[in-house]
Amino acid sequence: MNNLKDIKWYATVKVKMISLLILTMTIVTVIIGILSYDYIKTAEETRLNQFANVTADRLSKGLETPIWNIDREQVSDILETELGESSIVGIVVNDQGGQGILSAKGRDRGNQVIDYSGPFGSNDIQVTRNIIREGNNIGSLDIYVSQEQLKKDLSDFATGIIVLILVLAIAIFVLMNILLSTIVIKPLLKLASTADAISLGQLDENFEIKSEDEIGFLANSFKKMQVSLRIAMKRISKKSEEPAPAVAPQQKSTFDAAVIQGFVQQIKSVGKFPSLPSIFKIASKANTVPDDLVDAAWKEWKKQN
Repeated sequence: MNNLKDIKWYATVKVKMISLLILTMTIVTVIIGILSYDYIKTAEETRLNQFANVTADRLSKGLETPIWNIDREQVSDILETELGESSIVGIVVNDQGGQGILSAKGRDRGNQVIDYSGPFGSNDIQVTRNIIREGNNIGSLDIYVSQEQLKKDLSDFATGIIVLILVLAIAIFVLMNILLSTIVIKPLLKLASTADAISLGQLDENFEIKSEDEIGFLANSFKKMQVSLRIAMKRISKKSEEPAPAVAPQQKSTFDAAVIQGFVQQIKSVGKFPSLPSIFKIASKANTVPDDLVDAAWKEWKKQN
């Protein structure tokens, strides 16, 4: 007989149900996370591009007069003011025709605004605008907007999804472990223990499960089976106590070889197996059992077919 200890922990109903639930939850959460990640990335990239374009448009208007007057100090002040926005990492103002840099500002590693001293990151968003005054191109500017914050936000979002999955998995494991043990596993183990006792002949064992769910329905079915077994055992016990009936003397065949041979010839002439009523009719006339006739008819029919 199988024992509960023979069941591996990973093959138990509880582990299977919890694993399936956690797997389903993980898949759903990952799908939602991927969709949300793409949505946030697209939305933030669009927002940064809009911000860079709006800033470039505004700044190109604000630099018309200082560049026209070749006021380098005012241009520098305007660039420092614009770099107050942390997402802007650099602004370069070129003179007419792009022959040289009129002014350039960027950030050092401490995020302090300094004069431009090197190339900006290749992943930064770059927007270029011409500076026009009275229909004439008097210069251009390049604005560089960093995507580092976006990458950090997306990285934090991905980390949050992973943490959420772990927290939900732990919560589901603890909660489902308690619920399954209380609602399903313990009642089933009680049923199994009672069924084992009944199988060993203890027909008076009581099923104590009174729930109205499927487990309660199963317990009621076991109760009906228990009652049926009690009735059957009582009937068997009663019959075993009754005296054995006298055995009727077995009739012996009184057919001689000639009768059986004639019967076989009749089968051959008709070409089909005789019906049982006809065999019983012949046996009744001879006041004997039809076994010999049935046996002879069967052997002859097997020969023909």
